[in-house]
Amino acid sequence: MVGQAFVELVEELKDKMPIKEICIHMESLDQLIIVGKKRVEKKIVRQSVMKRLESYARNINSDMDTEKSLH
Repeated sequence: MVGQAFVELVEELKDKMPIKEICIHMESLDQLIIVGKKRVEKKIVRQSVMKRLESYARNINSDMDTEKSLH
């Protein structure tokens, strides 16, 4: 499933770079998103998927903010 590929990609990347940066990198790619050995074809990067990814990213960020405020 397309969404699942992005969820896995974000999960893998979120510790390495900010979510906003990931979104920017994805929007600027012509052919492939290559992260380590994972390849996600560009045709997957469509507006609807980007929107879902961005909302997923916002959820992750708000969860992180919540965790920080709990500690």
